[in-house]
Amino acid sequence: MAEEYDRWYEGPEGEAVFAAELQCLRLLLGQAQGEWLEVGVGTGRFAQALGVDTGVDPSPCMLAVASERGIRTVEGTAEELPFSPESFDGVLMALVLCFVTDVERAMGECARVLRIGGRLLAGVVPAGSPWGRAYAQRAAQGHPI
Repeated sequence: MAEEYDRWYEGPEGEAVFAAELQCLRLLLGQAQGEWLEVGVGTGRFAQALGVDTGVDPSPCMLAVASERGIRTVEGTAEELPFSPESFDGVLMALVLCFVTDVERAMGECARVLRIGGRLLAGVVPAGSPWGRAYAQRAAQGHPI
């Protein structure tokens, strides 16, 4: 599904959604300074656009696409990050918390891998928002992602 997922962002709706989500993240982050990790890097679109060098994801297929974008990729989950403590200046979780099974544990792992004074940026789509409801409707209709 990695190729299909990534191709969606190249269509009219996907391009508009990506641009809007990227703009929101850039307002808070700017260009990533220091060493950053994207948890749930997927195909690496956000990491590449924001200058994030390293990404972790449980999907080898998604990681293969991210790797092609120049992202250093590591297979793993948000709940058990495969990095040493205080490894990163920043952690990005762009629209991934809805896929995490244990949010409290995942946030603890993000704190663990952050250096003192590091930054965590978590982009979320609230379930009750128009976009959140649209995602829920697609899920109810059997959309795989």
